[in-house]
Amino acid sequence: MNRRGLVALLVVILVVCSGCRSLDPHSGAGQGVVRVAVIGGMTMTGMWQEVSKMYEQETGCRVELVATGQRDLLAGTLQEGGVDLLTMHSGDVTT
Repeated sequence: MNRRGLVALLVVILVVCSGCRSLDPHSGAGQGVVRVAVIGGMTMTGMWQEVSKMYEQETGCRVELVATGQRDLLAGTLQEGGVDLLTMHSGDVTT
């Protein structure tokens, strides 16, 4: 699959699997935000920036990149409830 096809697939997955969440009005944060943690390679290549831009245009939701880096950092952020969506490749790590 070429890069353009992969980006399109990721946007479709984001639209189907996530959605804008209404944040607690007392938190001072805006509405329509999807908090994400992204594996480092996707941000280093610029791929994630392209995907999130397409998602924002398609849905009107703002994408907030909370964490990027290695798998352990991202998994911890997700387990602590710091993100709504996690993107990383699969591996053979067991919990």
